[in-house]
Amino acid sequence: MSMAFQDFHYRWEFDLKSSPEQLWPLVADTNRFNRDTGVPSVETIGDDSRNGRRRLRLTTFGIPIEWEE
Repeated sequence: MSMAFQDFHYRWEFDLKSSPEQLWPLVADTNRFNRDTGVPSVETIGDDSRNGRRRLRLTTFGIPIEWEE
């Protein structure tokens, strides 16, 4: 018996005082952005150098989150 999981999709919109050009240096550095916003450490769990993809994981509130870049 398999259990199906429902996909959730979220969209947030914010009205900001700064332009995209002013914000870009702050959000383009993913490691800094994650650190400054409190994102847990990201762990590499798979690396396929043949196609430039890698699998990453973090755990937050006891829930593991995995994705491919």
